[in-house]
Amino acid sequence: MLYGFSKDSVARIWRAVLAVERYLLAGRAARSGKERTRRPPRTYRRFALSAQLDAGSSAAVEWDDGSAGTVYTPNTNAYGLEGETGEAYPAVDSAGRIQWRVSQNPGQGVYKGSLAADATSTGSVNVTITIDGMSRTVAAQLRADPGTNKKWSSGATCYVGHFRGSWEIISITECPASAT
Repeated sequence: MLYGFSKDSVARIWRAVLAVERYLLAGRAARSGKERTRRPPRTYRRFALSAQLDAGSSAAVEWDDGSAGTVYTPNTNAYGLEGETGEAYPAVDSAGRIQWRVSQNPGQGVYKGSLAADATSTGSVNVTITIDGMSRTVAAQLRADPGTNKKWSSGATCYVGHFRGSWEIISITECPASAT
């Protein structure tokens, strides 16, 4: 029993979902002039990013079987760095082709990293992040000024977050040092 539904109720719901999918796909096929549209397979595939995935774009991936492919994220909430893993599902795009869309975000909400160089003012700074033993550098916005004649030292531990295509430094765990 799933969430209070009996086995028969779950079966009826499942048949109704499949009937609605067939109806919607038949309507799309009729609008596009095609005879019949194949329903995408009901499956999910694990992948590892081969390139950075930015919000609202696509990226090259290596599927769990070792083959290469591409995943898409039409929304602006999925992202990830090379080497991170996620999950994708098949969907029919506006041209009637099947494309793999991100269902489990490969990226994390917040990453621990370190400043790649001294920072004496606000603005864009490089932060080094390590994922699965591989270091990457991302340009993140620093919003906290260290103060007059102060600096954030190179190597200082910080936490960065990814928000709709841009990186922001959320916190620096060390105190500013003298800039002289």
